[in-house]
Amino acid sequence: MDKIIKKVEALNHLNEQAHNPKILWEEMKLVSDKSFKLQEEILELIQKAEEKETDIGVLQQLFSTREIVWDLIDSIAEQELFIKETTHTPQKKKGCCKKKKEDACTCNDKECCCGHKHA
Repeated sequence: MDKIIKKVEALNHLNEQAHNPKILWEEMKLVSDKSFKLQEEILELIQKAEEKETDIGVLQQLFSTREIVWDLIDSIAEQELFIKETTHTPQKKKGCCKKKKEDACTCNDKECCCGHKHA
């Protein structure tokens, strides 16, 4: 059970790293990869422990630990998706018309004065 606890603590630390507001996409990807590998190791250890365990209290702890692992992984995956979306979203183009500066341009957020629809 000590191995499981140490690995869950490491997973929790990765979750904290994932929620660092200054994390970059490349760092997030590394954190995510480590997290999913750690999840596999933890779930494997839990399964082996459940097969040998007969104490109901310990089995309940193992079940709770599995739920904690799932919650942490879910949190990391959501953060990874958020970072990916904010990092890789193309910016809207504004003022795409070919009018010269001295011409009056009536561009807005939905459509350019030349008729081009903004994304």
